[in-house]
Amino acid sequence: MSLDNSLMMEIYPFGGFLAYIKFHFIDGITKQSVMLLDKTRVDYDSKKSDKADENRPVKEPKSDEEFSKTLQKFGFKKAVSEEDRVKQIRNELEK
Repeated sequence: MSLDNSLMMEIYPFGGFLAYIKFHFIDGITKQSVMLLDKTRVDYDSKKSDKADENRPVKEPKSDEEFSKTLQKFGFKKAVSEEDRVKQIRNELEK
C-alpha cells in the first residue's frame, strides 16, 4: 500500500479521494507510465551558456601511436598486410 501511495502522490500531487479514484480505476497503466516518465524534472527551456564552454579545458587529440596503444589494450591489433601475414605464417611453420 505504501508503494501505491508514493507512486500516486508522484503522479497526482493534489492527493485525496479523486487522486485515489484516478490512480486505481480511471487512468490505465499506460497513462500512468507516461506520466511517471514525464517526471524527469529536466528544464527543456534552459539555454546553454557560452561561459561554460570557455572554461572547459581543450583536449588535444591522441597521436596515432597513443591511439594504437589504447586499441591494443582492448585486444585490437594493428592491421597486418597480406605479405606480412604470409611471412608470419612461414616463420611459424618453420619452427
